[in-house]
Amino acid sequence: MDAFQQKYQGQIEELITGCRRCAELGYVTSSGGNLSIRTDDDILLITPTKTLKRTMRFEDICAVDLSPNSARIYPAY
Repeated sequence: MDAFQQKYQGQIEELITGCRRCAELGYVTSSGGNLSIRTDDDILLITPTKTLKRTMRFEDICAVDLSPNSARIYPAY
């Protein structure tokens, strides 16, 4: 696990738990759409499209820096 993953580990784990729970409850299609969490420091953690929500893994989550002066996209793997 790198420094970025360590910094956002809690939020990434929450997102994965949310994906699995939404899939269990039938709130989302199996692989359509995305779920995301926006952190306090303008990082958007987001699930990839066409990935089963019930099998989402830590390394599947990507991040986008929403800061005005940044266009960074960071795969969490």
